[in-house]
Amino acid sequence: AADAVLATYPDRDILVEFPQVPWPVPDVLGDPDLLVVALYNVISNAAKYSDADAHIEVRASEADGWVSVDISDTGWGIPEKDMQIIWEELARGSDTRGAQGSGLGLAIVRVIAERHGGSAALRSSPGQGTRVTLRLRAAS
Repeated sequence: AADAVLATYPDRDILVEFPQVPWPVPDVLGDPDLLVVALYNVISNAAKYSDADAHIEVRASEADGWVSVDISDTGWGIPEKDMQIIWEELARGSDTRGAQGSGLGLAIVRVIAERHGGSAALRSSPGQGTRVTLRLRAAS
């Protein structure tokens, strides 16, 4: 997913880190194609709604049978007034600065996470960036 985003936004700095020590982050249960779509949508949003010198980090961790994947960026951030609508279909934030989009990306991410028994959450601060966390059941 990160490589596909870099093909469209080669001027973004994307760091992907899935720790291996003291043990690797486990696989997750689910449909690999749908999970890549979810990750692609979030990473693509991070690149799309940021400036060329933005930093994007994709980090995974595991605890208590769950894998969390945090996608964080130094992008434009989401205004507080938009936080309640961003997971809805066709919703777009008020500060998109002309970036093209359909308003489906995060709605699809939410549905994919929930259909896998997981969740999607978001924290954002305008002018500082955004962090989206996907939480999925670890494979045993």
